[in-house]
Amino acid sequence: MLIWPTCLVQFLVRSVLHTKVALSRSTSLCLMDTLLSLPRCILPLKHPNISSQSGAICLDILKDQWSPALTLKTALLSVQALLSAPEPDDPQDAVVAQQYLRDYPTFMGTARYWTEAFAMTSSLGVEEKVQKLVEMGFPEALVKSTLVSVNGDENMALEKLCSG
Repeated sequence: MLIWPTCLVQFLVRSVLHTKVALSRSTSLCLMDTLLSLPRCILPLKHPNISSQSGAICLDILKDQWSPALTLKTALLSVQALLSAPEPDDPQDAVVAQQYLRDYPTFMGTARYWTEAFAMTSSLGVEEKVQKLVEMGFPEALVKSTLVSVNGDENMALEKLCSG
């Protein structure tokens, strides 16, 4: 089972914050337009259904199978399911899909390396962590105090900021 929670959490935070901002600016804005402009991973991932170049996610409900009846929760659960169960027969990244099918141990080794190199942020300094969380839309003063309260753990700070 493959799961990259950092990407999913950042996708969720950006989606929710962007949706709140967009909806507060215009009541006629369609939620579908907001969601369809967002489905990208901002971290490099080794996954057959996510472009290693652009971060584009290959998931039908984020493209042509979208329906207004689908909620943000449904979209995020679908992304989580896709991350957990790759579909190499319908890839976004054909090279990664071929490696997944033909040389799974190498695929897993590279995926593990990319996760450690790009998703684990424990080596970041405090200022880099602050900047990263501020870019997600949180106020700088709140980010700094939250990071202090969780002893610099960026993921815990993000959870605390999201929970209000």
